[in-house]
Amino acid sequence: MREGRVSKPRPDLSVIPIREAQPILSAWIRPRIPLKLIHTHEKISDADLLALAILRYLHKMPYFSRWWHFLKVEVRFVLPSLTQAHVRLKRLLPVLETLLNEVESLDFALIDSEPIPVCRFKRAKHCKFPQASFGFTTQGMIYGFKLHAWALPNGRIVRYLIRPAHEHDLKTSCAVRR
Repeated sequence: MREGRVSKPRPDLSVIPIREAQPILSAWIRPRIPLKLIHTHEKISDADLLALAILRYLHKMPYFSRWWHFLKVEVRFVLPSLTQAHVRLKRLLPVLETLLNEVESLDFALIDSEPIPVCRFKRAKHCKFPQASFGFTTQGMIYGFKLHAWALPNGRIVRYLIRPAHEHDLKTSCAVRR
């Protein structure tokens, strides 16, 4: 009997030490960088640089300069200057955006909508709010917007869209999946 290939779940890179998480993430990123964007560098490769930039988001470090200083001093990485890292990451920004927006494949998705009323419905004809509209939800008529959120089964929000209230949930869920 032949067994199917079972994919291992992705490790939680925010828990693993940075020295161990960086090579794992770098190996995953390397084939996703277009060849025309790759430039050799003496201190750090483009995949390693992108891995460190993504780890910054996973570790919730708000300022890049603080993150870079932390990596140099505390983790003791041999890194290029902050200015050179900024220039290289600016060139690699399209790759970084696609990597940060990539979502793991799921068997199903949980997409729900929540009304965001701008004002009470009976006051709506006097309210002038840009792009707000009349719409219908399970709670009744509203004037305002709808929040459409895609959540994982563990409760983490993957993506969200805020649309005018008149847009139907099915139409917006297709936009959320894209």
